[in-house]
Amino acid sequence: MIEKVFDVTGEKISSMVLDENEIKFSSKGYQSHKEFQDAWPKKITLATKNAVEYQDIKSIKKEINDEEVVIKCKGIAGMSNEYKFSFNEEADVDAFFDYFERKLLFQKSQVTLTPFKAASSYLLGLGITIAATVFGYYEAIALANGEGQIEGRKGRLLVKIIETLGVKGVIIVGALFALFFSYQIYSRIKNRPNQWVLTPL
Repeated sequence: MIEKVFDVTGEKISSMVLDENEIKFSSKGYQSHKEFQDAWPKKITLATKNAVEYQDIKSIKKEINDEEVVIKCKGIAGMSNEYKFSFNEEADVDAFFDYFERKLLFQKSQVTLTPFKAASSYLLGLGITIAATVFGYYEAIALANGEGQIEGRKGRLLVKIIETLGVKGVIIVGALFALFFSYQIYSRIKNRPNQWVLTPL
């Protein structure tokens, strides 16, 4: 156990404690380890709390030149859960990885990502961009002909955006986003990132 509150940033994660048998996450920030531990058992709270037992961790990964840490652990019915966060203090990264490697005897290795894994998030972004551009193109044509079919509050906002851009504007914006994602895909595949990986023995 490390008697320290790690200041982190993630989805519904603002603080973290490495306890005796588990990692504790809270959406609320705390100034001290004691304050965190005193608040943990309280049932009436606005904070979102999650705990991951060390024995349930499958892997801990972090790209060497990236801030995000990804913890993959066992979930319900054989499924896997993931917790993603980044440390707000650079020194905490080393303390975190050292604890798992030296205290909990996790095996640390350096892995070069495969081309697909290196570019996967940008491939998804490119796919969404293409789909959104095609949709926006045909919707812009329909709106120009007075045949738009989008309804609802969010739909009205989308209609205004498409009407403002017009057919050419939709194509230009879509092309710019597609070029951005394509460049990122090329760059990530050409220079595949290295990743630190911690796994239990």
